[in-house]
Amino acid sequence: MGDGDHDPLQSGDLWFYYQLRFRAIDPKVRRLAEEEHEVIRKNKGYRSPLRTLKRLAKSDVFFHVDPSKMDSYREFPIVNLGYVVTKFFADEFDGNRNVGSQRSMSEVGRRLGIRGLNRWSTDEVTAFERMAPLLANIPDLEDWTVRERASLVRIIRAKGSTHERDFLLLSNRHSRFKAALEELARCYDSPE
Repeated sequence: MGDGDHDPLQSGDLWFYYQLRFRAIDPKVRRLAEEEHEVIRKNKGYRSPLRTLKRLAKSDVFFHVDPSKMDSYREFPIVNLGYVVTKFFADEFDGNRNVGSQRSMSEVGRRLGIRGLNRWSTDEVTAFERMAPLLANIPDLEDWTVRERASLVRIIRAKGSTHERDFLLLSNRHSRFKAALEELARCYDSPE
């Protein structure tokens, strides 16, 4: 929506999605958007100042058919997971992503009991390669139940499937996976 990128701010992307009923996850940002939209509605020539647009862009947005359920969402600091992986590559593999990815695949594959990658599709293997460095940072992965680990393997494969929806549904249903990612994101002290 423009956080850190002036082009979407200048072009009014935020108001385009607002008209489609997308709303900010952060309740404070959502209230600010409602107030600003009311000003726009009352003053046809009014344009939101860049400063206000920047504040409005600080939240992810979502769409829900039932607006009364909007307050149950909260933002997930996904960028922190990127920091976790970057630090992991730097600390463990001297910044070498290729070596880090390959070793992570081996380690996580062992911890999850993954065998027969040759029977996986190319996209499923790519998904595993991209997810493995993050999964390698889950400290108690081998303590998960057999069922939890098997579900995580299904999540990895779904990430490489043609339907992103399957990945999202499986991820949302795996409470231990979600909790592990939230813990990694929360514990990471962002460099910003």
